[in-house]
Amino acid sequence: MRRIKDSQNSFFKGYATQLENRGVLYESKINVHNITHVATYNTLIPVSRSIRDIVETGIERTCLSKSVQNFLISILLGDKQYTDDSTRQLFSGAGISHILALSGLHIGILSALFFAILFPLNLLGQYKLRYVITVVLLWGYTFITGFTPSAVRACAMCTFAFTAIILERKNTGINSLCFAFILILLLSPKSLYDIGFQLSFICAFVIISILPHLQNVVVFKNKYIHKISSLVFITFVVTASTWVLTSYYFHNIPLSFLLANIIVLPVLPIYILFSLIYIALFYFGINITSLGDILEGTYLFATYLLEFVSDGTSLGISAPIESVILWLIAVLLIAIYLNIHKSRYALLGAVTCIVFSFAALILYPRDYENNDFIICNNYNEISIKAMQNGGINDIFLKRYTTDSVKIDKSLIVSIDTNGNQMNLPDKCDYLIICNGYNGSMKDLLDRHNISKIVIHPSVRKNKERRWIEELNYLNANYHSIRYQKSLRVNNRARD
Repeated sequence: MRRIKDSQNSFFKGYATQLENRGVLYESKINVHNITHVATYNTLIPVSRSIRDIVETGIERTCLSKSVQNFLISILLGDKQYTDDSTRQLFSGAGISHILALSGLHIGILSALFFAILFPLNLLGQYKLRYVITVVLLWGYTFITGFTPSAVRACAMCTFAFTAIILERKNTGINSLCFAFILILLLSPKSLYDIGFQLSFICAFVIISILPHLQNVVVFKNKYIHKISSLVFITFVVTASTWVLTSYYFHNIPLSFLLANIIVLPVLPIYILFSLIYIALFYFGINITSLGDILEGTYLFATYLLEFVSDGTSLGISAPIESVILWLIAVLLIAIYLNIHKSRYALLGAVTCIVFSFAALILYPRDYENNDFIICNNYNEISIKAMQNGGINDIFLKRYTTDSVKIDKSLIVSIDTNGNQMNLPDKCDYLIICNGYNGSMKDLLDRHNISKIVIHPSVRKNKERRWIEELNYLNANYHSIRYQKSLRVNNRARD
């Protein structure tokens, strides 16, 4: 077991701390031969996962393409294993990563669907039974999806609100939110450090306590224009309330979030409804190809559209914890001003916190600059991470040949071959030498102007020791990734 540390192949710190707050301290690499079955314990989580596996298998047996199957499993069952990196980056870059994670949005959609299906109970005068069955179905769904904090939060709020209706008691949204907050922390105190938990409750708090007081800001006579403008306004307010927390954890702000949410959110309930109908009918042996084509076409169109609107629209910002705390205090003070007492001191305090939050964001020294790059500690590949245009660009140089890339003013060349295939330029800033090169360091330094030699971890240890001795004798500038880990090149230091 090894203590979890921040990756040296990353620009950012804090990953190990986040895991530590959630109770995860150590990691170890194992393979299937290291695993021995000792006993089986009948707890709720294994039962939940076994049921989810059955449903996932049913979705995988449909005639839909693999990408659409994985997407449906992600949005319907919350299984993140089925979301590949490209899909995750696409939705994150567009500012709608909440679509892929189970949240109050999904619970709200399913609640509306259950309510619609159970509408005949109202005709029979059993409206309370309609609420009871809906609550049971929602908790059953939350159980199958593994009790994710955001889903539990939304389900608990629905339970509290529906129970108040059944018992004919007064209910408020903030009471439901507090009930869900206490319930989750009683069951799992470490959920407080979960990113989804934090974002979910802050968004719900803003929607409940702040948005109702701003509903008259955007008013149009045309009801369709009014609905679209309201959606834009709600998205903007919620994103503005949580942007600093998003920046703290994910180190960027997607500027296309308004357009992406306007495109996706109205379509998502219909897409989920059609998906459930298609999966249910397919389970009973009925394959409606036209419905499958609609699901396929909608998914492909959405991905193409998201690629278009999110291309190069992320703003790279890494907020310090001071900015996060001050901004959240400002949100709380605004809520107090709007709901409890319109005190000018609360409003003045909110404005002061906002100003100091931006000041901390500007004055706080960043760990990276544009065009900084990391030559990564990667045994199998020659990989480089570069901070460009507000985001991280992954660059891979070819193995078993000579390849190069230029980042700002720095020319990086890799060599993994011998003889005439080398084709090295006369001058380069960083030369990455892999195991395929068998020559001497003196030949390279005599023939080429090299600022720094980087020895790749694929080089065998005996060969690397011989090269290091030679480089030390020549008094050359070098870096061993095996012994010194990844090489981070700072833009300010280069200047």
